[in-house]
Amino acid sequence: MNKSNTEILEHIRNKCLIDSDGCWNWTGKVNNRSRPVCRVNNKTTLAYRHAYEAYYNKKVTQFVCHSCDNPKCCNPEHLFEGSNQDNQLDYKNKFKNRQAQRPTKICPPSLIGKERVYWYRDNACVISGDCWLWDREVGEDGYGRVKYKNKKHMTHRLMWALYHGAEPDSIPNNKVIRHVCYLEMPPNKSCCNPEHLVIGTRSENQLDTLKYTKSVKYDEEHLEWLWIYYWYLDDGNDKRPLKVAKGLRQLGLVSDGITDQYIVDVLRGKNKKNLHKQVFDWTPSW
Repeated sequence: MNKSNTEILEHIRNKCLIDSDGCWNWTGKVNNRSRPVCRVNNKTTLAYRHAYEAYYNKKVTQFVCHSCDNPKCCNPEHLFEGSNQDNQLDYKNKFKNRQAQRPTKICPPSLIGKERVYWYRDNACVISGDCWLWDREVGEDGYGRVKYKNKKHMTHRLMWALYHGAEPDSIPNNKVIRHVCYLEMPPNKSCCNPEHLVIGTRSENQLDTLKYTKSVKYDEEHLEWLWIYYWYLDDGNDKRPLKVAKGLRQLGLVSDGITDQYIVDVLRGKNKKNLHKQVFDWTPSW
């Protein structure tokens, strides 16, 4: 069944972070030009195009342009319909004073540490609120990519390392760089502001994501518990399912009426053995 216009807008908005400027900053899949894309009603195209057509209840035959000049923004009130020439003229009128001062697109190899970080901020990012949204190559996972010392790195890992006077390869393999842009909203994968990044474990990173996951099926709720427990153990923590059960409850990942003992039984494989095997690849012999 096709989604209504209201459902389309809600679907897109739920995949965005809304900043102080009113921009809906896309956090989902992007194309090879770092533009947000999604599939709606069996049609894959630019997410902000879907949003514009749903909001104004019309099919667009021209370009959908950004009045906010934020290419990841999907707020239909920040969009307008026009030709490619309209889009280019709008950009030039806003940025004509910057054209003569625009530096080379390639970061000078002599820049190191924070100097390099700030060069990327000024030349490869769109500033949205306090976030630095990477505006160059982005992988399908939503994270930026940049070449540094003949090796491709995730942008946020590189920025965090350089800002702290380190090299990206010095980050331990069992550690990740977490996004903490908005504590009350999903992590903003395209942000590379070092002040919005912290080092942490893989389980902490998964918890960041799972906090905003809306499970529909009951089994998905159990799988969330098991995967969190798996990452908890994989990070070298001791086997304390009751501690994990209490943590799940604090995160709001436990439905009403479920006891801590029931969660412990799921984590230990006394209940939902099939799901336990799916996660841990073995079944307890209870």
